[in-house]
Amino acid sequence: MKLFASYANFKKDCAIHAYMVRLPTMLSANYDRSERYTPEQVIKSIEISTLPQDYKSYAVAMFCDRDAFERYYQTADAPWVYDEIRAKIARLHFRGYISFSVADVYSVSDACNSSSSSGCSSDSGSSDGGGGD
Repeated sequence: MKLFASYANFKKDCAIHAYMVRLPTMLSANYDRSERYTPEQVIKSIEISTLPQDYKSYAVAMFCDRDAFERYYQTADAPWVYDEIRAKIARLHFRGYISFSVADVYSVSDACNSSSSSGCSSDSGSSDGGGGD
């Protein structure tokens, strides 16, 4: 059972990384570059893409504010908790800084997608811990 849990965590981490790297480009192409997006914009962008479909709540928490996230998921039958999801993303990409902003996500995505970048580590947050709102 531990192996399955490890694999599930690995899949989730890979999905979060894919959202971090590829979703900003899609969102800005479809809705212009913004400080935040609606859950519907994030979900639609994922659904029309080849991005992982199983962890959309992580993308919504990454690109939407708490109020929009909670309004969107209040009717869902899933126990999504905004702070827990943001903490997971923060541990992976922002050195634990939970108050990262969409601008911070764009910075990581831009760094990962630049031709001069030799790769994209999973701890790509800025040295000051990000620039939350």
